[in-house]
Amino acid sequence: MNRRIKIGVTAASVAIIAIGGFAVVHAYSLYPSSNTSYSVVYQEYGSLNMGGGDAFYVQKQGPYPALQGATLHAAVEQADVGDGQGSWPIIQGDVTGENADNGYLLISTPSESSNMSNWISRLGGNQTFVDDYLQENGDLITLQDKDTVQKTDYYPFSQMVNESGAIFDTPTAVPNGEYYTDPANGQKCPVYVTTQHILTSKPPVATGLTITDAKHGSSTVTQGDDISFSAKDTIYLWQQIAGGQTTGHHYISIQLKNESTGTTTWAIGKGADDISNMEMVTGGNGYFTDNSSFNSGTLAAGTYSASLWVGDEVDRISPAFTTTFTVAPGSGSSGGGSTGGGNSPSITLTASPTLLYTGNPTTLTANASNVPQGDSISIVDVTKGITVGTSGANATTYTTQYTSSVDGTDYFVANLDSDATSNQVSVTWKYPLSLTPLSADVVHTPHWLNNIQVWNRDNPSNQRPLGLFWAGEELCFQVQHNPRLPGYWDVQSATVQVNGLKYDDYALTHLSPPTSIDVNLSYDPATGLLEGHTDPSLSTVYQYLLSGQTYTAYFTVVSDGINGVSQTQYATATFTISGKWTDFWRDTQTY
Repeated sequence: MNRRIKIGVTAASVAIIAIGGFAVVHAYSLYPSSNTSYSVVYQEYGSLNMGGGDAFYVQKQGPYPALQGATLHAAVEQADVGDGQGSWPIIQGDVTGENADNGYLLISTPSESSNMSNWISRLGGNQTFVDDYLQENGDLITLQDKDTVQKTDYYPFSQMVNESGAIFDTPTAVPNGEYYTDPANGQKCPVYVTTQHILTSKPPVATGLTITDAKHGSSTVTQGDDISFSAKDTIYLWQQIAGGQTTGHHYISIQLKNESTGTTTWAIGKGADDISNMEMVTGGNGYFTDNSSFNSGTLAAGTYSASLWVGDEVDRISPAFTTTFTVAPGSGSSGGGSTGGGNSPSITLTASPTLLYTGNPTTLTANASNVPQGDSISIVDVTKGITVGTSGANATTYTTQYTSSVDGTDYFVANLDSDATSNQVSVTWKYPLSLTPLSADVVHTPHWLNNIQVWNRDNPSNQRPLGLFWAGEELCFQVQHNPRLPGYWDVQSATVQVNGLKYDDYALTHLSPPTSIDVNLSYDPATGLLEGHTDPSLSTVYQYLLSGQTYTAYFTVVSDGINGVSQTQYATATFTISGKWTDFWRDTQTY
C-alpha cells in the first residue's frame, strides 16, 4: 500500500531557517536512516511515499479532525541543521490508506522531552507563550503504539514554529542517489531528500522615545501637565502571523523612574513581562510611532528616566529603550487635577464606564471651582487630539458623552480655558467578542476508542464507524471554545443536554431510567477543550438504550462579557446507539 506524505506549506509541513536580512540563515533536510524506527521517503509510480516506521492509533487528534480514529504510520526523522548545533529529531506521520494530503510533522510535548523547548529557543520564540498557546488551543495529539500500547503526546511542529514567530518557505524534494525496496512489491525506488525552509523573524525593537509637555510642547514637563510620549518601534514578526500596518497588534509599556528616590510609575501599561500587561496598539508588522499621554500630577519634581518596551503578537518583548526628562514644579499643582492655593481655578474629570464595547458611549463629567469670568470647560481626547465638547461660559460643571468605533484606550483631560487642567482619565473600548462558531462533538473515551480499534481489527467484515456508540459505554462530550481570548472572556458555564432517551421494555419496567443526559463541561488544559462525560455509574442503566436510535446533543456555553454583559453560544452534535457494550465484551472478552 502506498503511503504518500504531504508535500507543501500547510499546517502539517515543516522545515528550515532562511531570512535574507531578518535573521541568521540556517537550513535542514529530512534524511533516511538504516534504523528501522526511522523512515525513508521514496518515489514510486510518480508519487512520494514513506517506508519504515511504526503504526500508531490516534487517541487525540489535536487540531486535525481528519486524524480522529485514524491509524498513523509514524517515524523519527532527523533535521540536519547547518548551524553547528547538530541534527535534531522530529516525528513524521502518514495516515495509513490515504494517498494525498495526509502527512503530519509532530514534536514531543515538554512533558515527554526537551526537544520542543530546544526548538523554540533555536527559533527565537517565547518558551512560556508557545507552550501555553499550544495547551490552550487544543493542539495536543496523543498517539498509541499499535504493538507496545505505549502512549505519547505531541504537538503540531508547524504550530510550534508559527507561535515562535517563524513561517515556512516552499519545500523541495530531490533524489539523493540511494534506493529503497518496497517490501509490498519488491519495487526498487529512488530515495528523496525533502527540504523546506523555516523563515525566522527578529523580536521587536524599541528604537526611540520622545517626551514633551503636552500643554507647552517643551522637553521639560510642568507638574500637573500631561506628558506626551512618542514611541518609535519596529515589529519584525511576519505579516502572515501578525498582520500589517493597519491589522494585527503590537504592545507597548512605558515606566517612569524618579532618579532621586528610585520610585517607579507605570505610565503606559502595567508591566513589561508579558503582553497581557502592556498597552495594545494597532499594527502587527512594520515601523511605528505610537503616541500616548500620562498626567504628571502625581510625579514629584525632579529628574526621571523613561523606559519603553515593545512586544509582538507571539509575546516576544524588546529590551528597554531608556531616555531622561525633567519634571519642573508647577504653580501649586497636585495630582488630583489642577488646583491652586487660595482662590486659584481648579478642575477635575471623571469617566463612567471606563471599560465598554466599541460603539457604546462613556460619560465624561468635569467639575470646576473658582472659575474666572468668561471661562468655559472643554474636554479633550488627548490620544486622538480632538475636543470632545465645550461648555458655555462661566460653567462650573459640564457633562458630555463620547463613543469610539475602534478598540483601544483613549486618555482624556478637561481644561478651564488656559487657567487649569484636570487629572487624566482613561477609557478602554473593546470590540464585541467575535465568537467563532462552536465546534462540538460526541466522542469515545480513550478506553472505548481503543475497544473500537480492537473490534475493527478483529471484525473486518463488520466495521464500526466512530459515530456509532455501544449502549452503556461512557460518552464524552467536547466543544472547542475560543482560545487565546483576554481574561474577561472566561467561561461562566458550559453544559450539554440530550433529551428523549428511549429504552427497552426491561428498563422501563424495572429501572425508571432517566429520560435525558445532563452534563456540565469543564476546561481540560491538556486538550484545550470544554469536556464532560456521562456518569459511569449509570452505564448499567444506559446499556438498555434502544439500538438504532440517533440523538442530538445540545451544547450551551456562556462567556463573561464587559460590565456584566454575558454572551451565549449554542452548538449541536449527533450520535447513534448501536448494540450494547456487552456485545463487545462477549466477542472480545475484554473490558
